[in-house]
Amino acid sequence: MDYKRFLPLLLLAVLIETADAQDKNQSNQTSSEILNADSQEKVDLHLDKPYYAIGDDIWFKAYVTIAKDNKPTAISGILYVELIEDNGNPVQQLTLPLQSGVSWGMLKTTGLSQEKKYSIRAYTKWMRNIPSSFYNKTLQIQGQTLGQTALANKSAINFFPEGGRLIDGIPTKVVLKIEAQLKTEKGLVINQSGDELASFNVGKNSLTHVFITPKKDEKYFASITLENGETIKQQLPTVQTSGALVSVRDIDTNRVSMRVYLTQDLLKQGIITLNVKKENEVLLSTNIPADKPTSIINIPLNDLVSGTLRISLVSSKNEVLSERPIAINSSLNKITVSIPDIKETYNAKDQTTFTLSASQNAAPIRGSFSVAVNYSNKAFDPQSDQGNWKDYDDIVLSQHFEQPPFETKAVTQKYTPEKNLEINGKVLRDKKPSKGVKVSLYSITGPFTTMDAISDNDGRFTFSPVNFFEGTRFAIKANGAFQVSIDADSTNFHNLEYQNNLTTQGTNTNINKVATPNPDKKATTLKQVEIVGKTSKASPLSSNMNGPGMADHVFNSKDMERSVSLEQFIDTNVPSLQRIGDPTDFKYYLRRNAANVDEEGLLSSPDPVVIMVDGVPNAGGVENLTIDDVESLEVLKSAEYSAVYGAPGGLIIITTKRGRNAGQNISSIGKPVVVSPRGFSKTPDFHQSTNTSNPTYSTIFWNPNIITDISGKATITYANLNTPGFYKIIINGIDADGNFARKVVTYEVK
Repeated sequence: MDYKRFLPLLLLAVLIETADAQDKNQSNQTSSEILNADSQEKVDLHLDKPYYAIGDDIWFKAYVTIAKDNKPTAISGILYVELIEDNGNPVQQLTLPLQSGVSWGMLKTTGLSQEKKYSIRAYTKWMRNIPSSFYNKTLQIQGQTLGQTALANKSAINFFPEGGRLIDGIPTKVVLKIEAQLKTEKGLVINQSGDELASFNVGKNSLTHVFITPKKDEKYFASITLENGETIKQQLPTVQTSGALVSVRDIDTNRVSMRVYLTQDLLKQGIITLNVKKENEVLLSTNIPADKPTSIINIPLNDLVSGTLRISLVSSKNEVLSERPIAINSSLNKITVSIPDIKETYNAKDQTTFTLSASQNAAPIRGSFSVAVNYSNKAFDPQSDQGNWKDYDDIVLSQHFEQPPFETKAVTQKYTPEKNLEINGKVLRDKKPSKGVKVSLYSITGPFTTMDAISDNDGRFTFSPVNFFEGTRFAIKANGAFQVSIDADSTNFHNLEYQNNLTTQGTNTNINKVATPNPDKKATTLKQVEIVGKTSKASPLSSNMNGPGMADHVFNSKDMERSVSLEQFIDTNVPSLQRIGDPTDFKYYLRRNAANVDEEGLLSSPDPVVIMVDGVPNAGGVENLTIDDVESLEVLKSAEYSAVYGAPGGLIIITTKRGRNAGQNISSIGKPVVVSPRGFSKTPDFHQSTNTSNPTYSTIFWNPNIITDISGKATITYANLNTPGFYKIIINGIDADGNFARKVVTYEVK
């Protein structure tokens, strides 16, 4: 298997081990010990741009770290990234190898519907023990036209009070998250009598906030008016009569200013402690006067680290009275990135070359970085990537209740970390497990691989590590007349059973949060995959890089029932394909209806159609396949679908029934078992064009694998577009110690 794309990261892997030898020891502990050591993983994705048009590719780099110290993970070796519908159904699923805590890939938006909402979700198998720790991000689609009335019938406004609830007589910040596709700019907060208490403008990220001092026995509502004149009114959470609140009032370059509020019944009830934590690590702790209803607390900014921290008030009985997240931008764990040689203006088609320089406290940093360059025909908002602490505060408050509880108790482990892909099975004789039997594996397609394993006392065997790309087929055989059974879950299909977690309106929970998996459901085949915008006949195990069913023609085995051969079926049902060659040795070519054609109705010197069988190019064509072997057939004629393969002549994607059965228990006696397990997803290279198909907002350059040298530098080169416009360079990165980087620079092409 070709892992060349990860070779530059081997240096970073060495740095990680030398920076903290404990990481290596940690990875050798049992999974139970790791879990008890608070080694929870988290995922952050650097997307190539903030929003997309239907048909755009979503390029991303994943940074998987240990939440406690932000260091690149050494626990998991596999990452799962999914594009999902609002109801949790996966549209696309990628399986990616992790090296030094990073990976990258590409999702397709081709075929998505303007009428549906989508999210990007990322997680490791280890993270499935705490599903709320998954990375979830709503996909912003340009020109999305979700029906206003339909949205109005859902929870159009979600409420996030600063401490999780409204308390009688305590001034409280309430973040409001407005359904992104609702066309509205302003709104009001009113009481049950209709009195206006606050007004708000809907800002970026569809977030805004208001300050109110609630009173018991009062009800409060948020009201917005849509462009069509329709008014939506939703009730805020019910006011509580007792409680505590820690309120962040200001963050400047030197300090964090907070106020602590206590209701009368909590006064003089023992010591109350304010803790600031990063995950479960206490950064600082101080006692709060228990005899005052209001206290002012100022914390020096340099006593904190960058990232999302949690502030809690804890009683003398160790009960959490209130908690809230806070976003901190400190220099303590931040990489400084500069690109001193970038110019303010360039000419069209000019080559842009700049040096990325990374340092911390003036010392060079060696790290892993991703760089995206966006183009727009309009000037970028200078605040869109900088913002102020209030904008970030709205974001973290709106995400707060999707995170694990502050005082996280021991988590019951159901999933162990994955280091590599593996294939598991059992050897039987007379339906009883057989010990000490040699089992051999060899690849039928793809790079040659051969491995041997010996069954244990329970007849079980494991081939690991056996890393491969999707579409690879293997034969597995026991030495002798034994039955070999391959486990369903060993084929690495991460099929999660999704459940709808919508709650009632007027709570402090994110009403529209993405559904989480049911960890008790055993993984089998991907029977629930739905291709959005089309009724898909394609097998969910299709290797189609656009997504199963994303093709010009799609047929399944039922469509082929009355055909005697695959050639006859294609000739009859896909007339745009023409066979050229001998009856037993031919190739398919696309017919063209353009003017420049030869006498046979074909383009002069056309490229032949590429035949892919279970993800592998099949030079033998279709004549060596029987129609009973085929589960689904997809024809990719248009550039919209074939471009990702770089196949101008088009493709035929065939998924066999052996591919379909890859996620099911498969067994055979005395004969090889042929399986096509799900391997790592193939990520195409980013190819820059000097023209853009989306003049409003396009990515013209993307490189997720930039490693700075010993001097902390790396050189980036690309070409500007042919037309004038505005450009934004976005840089993200991390080093072996968990320090992170972000830099945004803009320039203009005239």
